[in-house]
Amino acid sequence: MAKIAYMAPDFKTLTRCALVVNTDSEGKPTDYSFNKKTDLYVDVNEILAVSKVFDPFKNKYISVCEIVLRSGVSASGNSIGITVTDSYSTIKGYMDRDCNDLCSD
Repeated sequence: MAKIAYMAPDFKTLTRCALVVNTDSEGKPTDYSFNKKTDLYVDVNEILAVSKVFDPFKNKYISVCEIVLRSGVSASGNSIGITVTDSYSTIKGYMDRDCNDLCSD
């Protein structure tokens, strides 16, 4: 018989932050930074996607991620990303759990 996925709520506290574009004395963008960290208590089973954040000014990835929650996707398919300071590998680990941990007959 096929296994049926059952994802019991699995709440974790992530750290939400706001991305800021830094500028030089002439007002030209120089790089990204983040501030205003707050706790985000979320069921990690609601995370649909995670991506690294690229800083186009320094040509490198920075140490924050964007996540999309199921509740953040509208009927039209538009999504609202949330920036968090938790690592990409940590978020990906929440999403990539083995079916043996989630499924039952």
